[in-house]
Amino acid sequence: MARPRRPVAPRGPRERRGPRGAAPACVPGRDRGPPATIDEINAGQVEERRDAAVAQLIDEICAGHAAALGALGQVDDATLATTMPQGFRPGEAAVADMIVRGGPGHDGGHVDQIEAALA
Repeated sequence: MARPRRPVAPRGPRERRGPRGAAPACVPGRDRGPPATIDEINAGQVEERRDAAVAQLIDEICAGHAAALGALGQVDDATLATTMPQGFRPGEAAVADMIVRGGPGHDGGHVDQIEAALA
């Protein structure tokens, strides 16, 4: 039985992150070229942290969440209500909805992956 998801604050922006088209910078050792897939990006992020202690990883997540929450407090309601193409699926979504999916939803998906790997 899956454990209920905890609410998780969205992760803050990272210097090496960018829109999907800028993804190659996220993969260590990868030259500029075609954009990386999300799996390549995730593998690069894992590789960068392979030797990090669990406490360091948790500190990084907490710092990112704090930065994101601080930045979100400065986004006006009109921007949050703006709709834009989702890119990875048909249709548009409000910026606020994308933030929820990209923050808590994204983190929750990775927590599920970790729990499945440990089961």
